Amino acid sequence: MRPTLIFSMRGLSALVVTAALFSCRPASVVPEPEPGSNIPTPPGKEETTSIAFLKTLYNGAPTRVEGEYWISGAVVSSDVQGNFHKTLVLDDGTGGIEVKLDMERMFERFLYHSRVSVRCNGLWLGSYGGTLQLGAEPWDDYQTEPLSPMQIAEHLFADEAFYGEVLPRTLRFSGLSLRDVSTFVAFENVRFAAEERGMLWADIEDESATDRHLVDAAGDTLLVRTSRFADFAGWPLPEGEGYARGVLGYFDGRYQLVLSHYRDFITGKN
Repeated sequence: MRPTLIFSMRGLSALVVTAALFSCRPASVVPEPEPGSNIPTPPGKEETTSIAFLKTLYNGAPTRVEGEYWISGAVVSSDVQGNFHKTLVLDDGTGGIEVKLDMERMFERFLYHSRVSVRCNGLWLGSYGGTLQLGAEPWDDYQTEPLSPMQIAEHLFADEAFYGEVLPRTLRFSGLSLRDVSTFVAFENVRFAAEERGMLWADIEDESATDRHLVDAAGDTLLVRTSRFADFAGWPLPEGEGYARGVLGYFDGRYQLVLSHYRDFITGKN
């Protein structure tokens, strides 16, 4: 059975989409699986399996996917503002996964919130800091390599008929788990730490990405990671309490939120 995500149709007006984005707190449209259902029975040939099941094939070392496994999920990352680089994140409601691509301007081919299917046979599963990735055969220190343009053409298929707004699951900092990694999530009533007030999203002179800290009403914190190459890296952090959404990351035991667009942090007050 194909996992289901709910999409609005392309015909919705810009006004409706804008209202959905900025006028209300979206509820979850990614269904929580029943207990045990995140590891379904393996599919037959050329059937779509869940991302949750695909991840169970990883054996702790670089793992080649054998058999006609397909996944299909919503694109929940975008490199339009440079905060994601050669990484396409897909979420199908049972889980999410990073697909590594040797490709620039992915947002033009794999539209944000459109559906993309991936033929996984012959691709490799690997871990980067505890986050599972799907890519090409490793040859260096990393467990996967980005897919070449030829491999992208052979394995990834965009379905633009399914395009529109995909809503995140609203979570709490204290309730995060590994099954949430690489999925589209949101957090309400959060603000950047007081000691970071006036700072920029990223230290643009630093070669690595920058971690800032979101704080929720309970006083718990979550890292927000921003690339120095992001268009908004040199902008000041938003002030006041707000609503943040993005892809949940994980590296060496710490969860982190990565935003596709600066507008993914919506403040209710300045």
